[in-house]
Amino acid sequence: MRCSFCTCEMEPGTGTLYILRGGKTLPFCSKKCRLNSLKLKRKQRKVTWIRKDNKDEEKKMREDKKKAKELKKEEPKKVKEEVKPKVEKKEVKEVKEERKVEEKKEPVKEENQEKEVKEESKVEEKKEPVKEEKK
Repeated sequence: MRCSFCTCEMEPGTGTLYILRGGKTLPFCSKKCRLNSLKLKRKQRKVTWIRKDNKDEEKKMREDKKKAKELKKEEPKKVKEEVKPKVEKKEVKEVKEERKVEEKKEPVKEENQEKEVKEESKVEEKKEPVKEEKK
């Protein structure tokens, strides 16, 4: 997180967090930054002590960017790909035939179950309620 006034890097859990009415948050690293910004209404570019800190940080940022570019420029190592053996067409055909056989078997079982359920419901309909005889 960076201070909203002097833009110095802050460690988590340090500094103060000022929340405006609109919901915007302004993190400050110190009381000095908070008062200069909110109470004294000073501009960052006009305060001299900020310029020195910013120049040091800019140098660090430039160095970090250069290092990142150097790392990107390095060529990645080529990895040898393993040669996969070709699958014979006979094996593929056999697998397809097995799948077709399995697909044909499963629906037949479901149809038989549906027929059994229909027959049971017909049997229940045919049964008439038993009438009690009067003595």
